[in-house]
Amino acid sequence: MTNSSLKARDELAKIEDAVARADRNLAIDLAIAALGRGIDPPLVLRLVAEGLEQDGRPADALGLLNQATTAAPLDAEGWGQFGRVLASRGRFPEALAALENALAIDPNAYSTLIAAGTASFRCANSEAAARHYRRAAEVAPGEAEPLSALAVIASLRDEPKEARAMAERALVLRPDLVSPHVAIGRADLLEDAADACEARMTRLLGRGDVNCEQREDALDLRANARDVLDHPAEAFADYQVRNVLIEATSAPRIEAEIGERRVDQAVRLVAYFEAASAAPWRERAGRDLEGAAAAQGHVFLLGFPRSGTTLLERVLASHPGVATLEETDHLAEAGGHFLGDDEALGRLSTLTAVEATACRQTYWRGVREWFGEPVTDKILVDKLPLYTPALPLIAKLFPDAKILFALRDPRDVVLSCFRRRFRMNAGMFEFLTLEGAARYYDRIMTLADIYRAKLALSLREVRHEAVVADFEGEVREILAFIGADWDPAVRAFADRARQSRTPSARQLAGGLNARGVGQWRRYQAQLSPVLPLLEPWAARFGYAPVDPAALPGAVDPRVGDIVSQVDAAVRAGDWTVAFSLVDAAFAEGLRHQMFFRVRGVRAQREGRIVEAIADFETALRFAPGDFAVLSALGLCLARSGRHAEGLASLGAAIAINPLFAPAHYNRGWTLQAMGDLDRAAGAYRRAVELDPRHAQALGNLAALAAHAADWTQARRLAVRALEIDPSQAVAAAALAAAQVAEDAGQTRETF
Repeated sequence: MTNSSLKARDELAKIEDAVARADRNLAIDLAIAALGRGIDPPLVLRLVAEGLEQDGRPADALGLLNQATTAAPLDAEGWGQFGRVLASRGRFPEALAALENALAIDPNAYSTLIAAGTASFRCANSEAAARHYRRAAEVAPGEAEPLSALAVIASLRDEPKEARAMAERALVLRPDLVSPHVAIGRADLLEDAADACEARMTRLLGRGDVNCEQREDALDLRANARDVLDHPAEAFADYQVRNVLIEATSAPRIEAEIGERRVDQAVRLVAYFEAASAAPWRERAGRDLEGAAAAQGHVFLLGFPRSGTTLLERVLASHPGVATLEETDHLAEAGGHFLGDDEALGRLSTLTAVEATACRQTYWRGVREWFGEPVTDKILVDKLPLYTPALPLIAKLFPDAKILFALRDPRDVVLSCFRRRFRMNAGMFEFLTLEGAARYYDRIMTLADIYRAKLALSLREVRHEAVVADFEGEVREILAFIGADWDPAVRAFADRARQSRTPSARQLAGGLNARGVGQWRRYQAQLSPVLPLLEPWAARFGYAPVDPAALPGAVDPRVGDIVSQVDAAVRAGDWTVAFSLVDAAFAEGLRHQMFFRVRGVRAQREGRIVEAIADFETALRFAPGDFAVLSALGLCLARSGRHAEGLASLGAAIAINPLFAPAHYNRGWTLQAMGDLDRAAGAYRRAVELDPRHAQALGNLAALAAHAADWTQARRLAVRALEIDPSQAVAAAALAAAQVAEDAGQTRETF
């Protein structure tokens, strides 16, 4: 054996000894050194990957773990670690595959069973998740975690007794757990104890050990409880904060996955088709011979989410002559690239029969694989609400397909999109703000109008309210339109509702009801900022208008366009344009929450604090839950000497959105002005935790460090602040003071 081999064996023995003594830090350090010398057995690769993950480098860790599992395909621990890191990156299908490999080798590995249960749950397979958690409970009967997870799954399956029993068992073992309380809260709601749910979730939200995802769960449940208790303002505030948390955690993934926001795509398509000639779009690209052989008929069910598409899909699925695809996108693979840009749309407009045939074959192959059996004797209904932008593709590839276009009161639709907690993807991401949901709705409906004028479509509108009011009459007409006879089996749609994977499943399981009709009226005050966008569509579709007396000036048809322009200017950081637009709006006698907010920002910047306070307070009367306005108002109140009121307003902003860094900074400024330097420093540090590039907070921390004569800390913080914003005067002063002190030899660290 060579000297190098002996050294490698000796190093590996030291690593194994550190692992055996549970000294992970030493084992990782030794493994890093070994790998640097070319010693790379699977154990070394796994330990170095563990260190990389701890250092915030999961992508590098995954590369080493892939190498480790390739080198040792029967190493259960390696596969388990690989799966857990994949899951931490949100790559749940891949994580589940790795974890299943680990369990095939070692079916009793507790941590792997838990991880596999979580990954299965994230992949919307609650049956597999429950199976893994049950096995974990058998392997480790004294552990509370699998019982807690089983309680959550039972609550989501509308099994309150099972959920409560599992949760209480988990809490006996681990009274500190959060998830069992969530499961019990959901059971309370199912058993019509909304007041108990609200109280439990309020207690939970007051705990300091609740993580972001658990906070989302608690806010969602409390909001739903408050809705049941008819406290719409409080419910809306909870929905708003929940969505802020969801956006904070999902935005990086969504932005990495997509090249174009869905609302931006809709804006682009509107511009393109407004200018496009209708002639080429009405030309057929051959016949869909593949589809004619695959099904008796072809129907697309679309519109906008929460417009009644799930109800209609479940009704049609109950018909013996109909087969339905529920929100499984086969169209994107077949030709989604044609919607990518103007050049691709141009190619789609002149698509040849040969090109179209290739796309159709891809679509129908996906359909056959999804069903796993022929549907040649049935009418295929392909339901995906957000197919609306793809109508040009549908018109070209499937010219004989029928289109069912779902409609519902726009105000109910947008409110419901904002309130419901969807599985997050690029489309659902648009619903995390009320303004975003309304703007997306407006663009999609505009696009649908243009399409109907320029495309050759066989389309029938389906009003959700009409289906609820006259179920049999409406469904008979819908069936006739798609080429099916009436069958009484459609009345049993509620029996199939539990099979649905959409947020509407629980409502449908209760049968047909009108509870969702007109819900927006209870939230009219909260909807006021977006009514200018929605009221024209409500009128266009024949729905009763909002009472203008309840919201003076808020529904002027001119307001919607100006709000969109002001919003775009603010997002672009062009305050000059925003200020000009708002001035013009006020000159026309128009009023809107955003107008007062923007005018308040200008007054604040120009030092007219009293005027800023008045405008911010008016803005809050329109939208009481606007945490950004509450934060700005709090700072203005503090600057006018009203420190206690300022802290109260800032506290309200932070309670609504604890992740809003400016509110923490403003709170720090207020506390500093009051002489409470320790608490001010804590608030500034929280602002920097949330936004590491918050130069003002860094500068003020540097000043506080200088005040405490901690010159090393003052220099470090000031340099960071000035790297971000060279104009930071507070940071520059702290740096200069540190330099003077250091030159005089006065360095110490106390802050």
